[in-house]
Amino acid sequence: MTIAVPYLAAMGNEPDNATAEANDATLQPADTTANNAAGANDATRRPTDSITVRRVNADEWQLVRDVRLRSLSDAPEAFSADPEETRKRPDDHWVERARKGSDGPTDAIFVAEQRLDSGGDVGVRWVGVVMGYLDPVAERVINLVSMWTDPTVQRQGVGRQLVDAWVEWAEASASDAKVDVAELWVMQHNVGAQRLYRGAGFEIVSHDQVRTDPGDACRSEFCMQRPIG
Repeated sequence: MTIAVPYLAAMGNEPDNATAEANDATLQPADTTANNAAGANDATRRPTDSITVRRVNADEWQLVRDVRLRSLSDAPEAFSADPEETRKRPDDHWVERARKGSDGPTDAIFVAEQRLDSGGDVGVRWVGVVMGYLDPVAERVINLVSMWTDPTVQRQGVGRQLVDAWVEWAEASASDAKVDVAELWVMQHNVGAQRLYRGAGFEIVSHDQVRTDPGDACRSEFCMQRPIG
């Protein structure tokens, strides 16, 4: 018997109502035509091998906003947040999100930053993101959410780098945040993302327990967890 978990109740107060379903990715085909939101000049820039994963800085709220909107534009089916509603959020929302995500044991934002070389001019752009926050309802649980990688860097291990950085932060934060379980939700059909998370120590809690979206009968998710601390 399959147990259906109410979609909205299960999501708690997750920022932007984004799901923990990953569009990553490292196992899905890259679609280089889907990168228009990354900037018109990207097609003429030569990516180097330098992609680093780091935590955001508090003053990078505009970049946090931009990568969030890019993820929603690229893969709206992977998230429950409405792109237009998200776009209308005031600057204060993003300032606070970047501030909270830059420091502390209860919230974090990690990005994959790609170095770009264009005829000697070096720049950077964000090509992936993952967020985390302390569950406001479930005790001792920290959530991995809003996972996304740019289509141009998929199948290159960027998703795994992001997840590994997130897990390292969660492990280091476990004592101060008083958590011992990391949790995420992943679409039932996204076998590639499930494999990615299993590689980082997550396991599906139960194949009989799914979270469904009342607005989309085809949207069903598994819960995956791993011990922390």
